Amino acid sequence: MMSGLSRRAALKGALAAAALPAAPHVALAIDDDLMRMIRAYKDECRKMDETVGDIPDGYPTPHYDALAGEEPLPVPTSRASAVAALRLAVDTAEGIAVEGIFYNLMCAALSYLEELPAA
Repeated sequence: MMSGLSRRAALKGALAAAALPAAPHVALAIDDDLMRMIRAYKDECRKMDETVGDIPDGYPTPHYDALAGEEPLPVPTSRASAVAALRLAVDTAEGIAVEGIFYNLMCAALSYLEELPAA
């Protein structure tokens, strides 16, 4: 859990991350529970991005809430799904108050996984 990070700040970072293109060699066509959650979250971010003006307080964010909640996330069933999850975490963490060790470890693991040949 990130201390000192408000929901609004996390959503602001998430909007920026959702606008980034996916890594070209990571296909989002994998259809496991985690990938479906990531896709739904990115759709939610796009809808928020289309909101004119500030995002209203209390704006429903069920997909963000599911990814950021207390319940464990589904285990990825493919390398592509694992990479997509790490990519979203790294892109979301970039530029917000996340302890360096977490961000650095995520980046290191992601770099390795992205270089592996797709199975």
